[in-house]
Amino acid sequence: MRDEHYTLKAAFRRLVKAAGGLEAAEAVAGVSKASLSKWQSIDHDCFAPINVVLHLETEIGTPVVTREILRAQDYAAVPSEGQHSDNRTLQSHILEVVKEVGEAVGAIGERDHFDSLAEYHVVEKEAVNAHTATTDMLDGVRRRRPGRSRKHRKVS
Repeated sequence: MRDEHYTLKAAFRRLVKAAGGLEAAEAVAGVSKASLSKWQSIDHDCFAPINVVLHLETEIGTPVVTREILRAQDYAAVPSEGQHSDNRTLQSHILEVVKEVGEAVGAIGERDHFDSLAEYHVVEKEAVNAHTATTDMLDGVRRRRPGRSRKHRKVS
């Protein structure tokens, strides 16, 4: 259950960032920056209400958090016919992976152990972000497969 906690927190952080940061997300979702900060913090067990997630995902045009919720249940988000939920280039996916992996490597450094739980959580958060960016890139590659069948279960 803790893995989902970090994955969903990281996804919400990416969603807020994609919406333009805390101030822009505050305007779109109609909630305070303090609430947005709390919902993306791994130090708080609470999550953003679904209507806030919906408003932000609609604003950016990509189901960032919803995709992670579906993934946890072995579902995949499949855009409706004629719609593309992710118009990012593969190069932009690769750059995001490189950035996130670089941050994870920087956080890990030459450690072979952690001196505190807080230190562990910082490194784990960076590793989760790198994993998520890599998974997003893989999704982008799979969406471009020639003759792709609609093998993924569509959620209506």
